[in-house]
Amino acid sequence: MYKSELDKHIQNNSLSNSFIFFGESGFFIDMYTKVVTNIEDASVLTFYYDEYDFNSAKAHLSQGSLFGDRNVLIIKSEKKVDKKQLEVLIEFCEKNPDNIFVDAYYGSDHKAYAKGFSKTTAMSVRFFHPKDFEANNIVAQIAKEKNVTIDKYSISHLLLIHNGDIALACNELDKFRVYDKPISTKDIDNLVFGLAEVNIDEFVKKLLYKKDFKEDLYNMLEHGEDEIRVLTIITAYLTQL
Repeated sequence: MYKSELDKHIQNNSLSNSFIFFGESGFFIDMYTKVVTNIEDASVLTFYYDEYDFNSAKAHLSQGSLFGDRNVLIIKSEKKVDKKQLEVLIEFCEKNPDNIFVDAYYGSDHKAYAKGFSKTTAMSVRFFHPKDFEANNIVAQIAKEKNVTIDKYSISHLLLIHNGDIALACNELDKFRVYDKPISTKDIDNLVFGLAEVNIDEFVKKLLYKKDFKEDLYNMLEHGEDEIRVLTIITAYLTQL
């Protein structure tokens, strides 16, 4: 299914309790993982990237809580989890409606997830990059939640600086919270260092040729990029070579 179908299930309170999230938009994968696992007093176990261990995951979903809490399992990885293992984890959720399981897959092998779990109760959802108007609306909503006054033109400018990356644009909103005034495009130019200003190819070339790349790296990390994504960029570059 797609994001619009998942939204309808959320509105109608007809969600399953196991989910396979994948696709082009890491932002939406993160956002909806938080939405479906936002359970008060839940016992949450999260595996990041190479931390995943099937036996530990299975034990978490199979154990009963002494305090009646719900067990939530989240796997965040760019590597595919073995399909048979996923089916076992989904089965634990089918047997116990108090369990919640999310496999948040950030890799590029989308075909493997599209129809691979149609015989289970798991909701398999593919997230595409949001359209421009959708990205603007998301940033506007988050700005409102953070009490940042910013118009749609300034939001478009902020997204342009960050190559349309919603997560990076939203990270910048925290900088604007200290200003008791509407944020203009001029304010954004003065306060924001855009990812667009960092040439990724040049960064990797500096790294490969053993030149000083630290300043570029620090700038990316300081303005919202995470280490895993930087490593992914380097790996993709080497693969192309």
